[in-house]
Amino acid sequence: MAFLQSVVTAPGNNTAGTNPIAPCNPDGAPMVSELHGKYYSANRAGRVWSASALIAGVTIPVNTATAMTFGIYNPANSGVNIELIRFACGTVAAGVATIGTMLATVSKQLPSSVTAAVNTVNPMNGGSPGGVAFTVATFVASTQHIPLISSFATSSQTAQVYDFDGILMLPPGWAMAITSSPVQSAVNMPSLFWAEWNA
Repeated sequence: MAFLQSVVTAPGNNTAGTNPIAPCNPDGAPMVSELHGKYYSANRAGRVWSASALIAGVTIPVNTATAMTFGIYNPANSGVNIELIRFACGTVAAGVATIGTMLATVSKQLPSSVTAAVNTVNPMNGGSPGGVAFTVATFVASTQHIPLISSFATSSQTAQVYDFDGILMLPPGWAMAITSSPVQSAVNMPSLFWAEWNA
């Protein structure tokens, strides 16, 4: 049986080419530090995508709507699972947001009348993703809503960010749209980051 030998010690400053014993804490747990960001390896493998609305922005619909203005869906034949990473949203120009909550409206469905987001990007891949980010889509109304961020009645608020951190996955045949309760009166610029893995 293989085992990892380590020693209780403070982090050191070892030179290149040496073979130090791995440090651990008093409980025997190995000390770990990140060399890169959390999603570096997935990015380097060409697995991470981003998409956003155009700079003119979109109006986020109320959660009971069927006409969606931003989100993502995973076609039934995509062959991938979509791991949601991050959602971010800012208010365009001097628009004043409506006080409320932006939601991830999730459901098992394939939307119709879809207009794909034109600025879907993967710098390490350059190809097309399995999932489809959209700026126009018709949904069947869903009651499955996950609160993401709050919006405030001010024109000076900074962009807000929600980290899914992989806790929400869309398998083939599932979709997520960004909605709000209540409907937003200001124009917003939402963006989404996700990773794709073999289903």
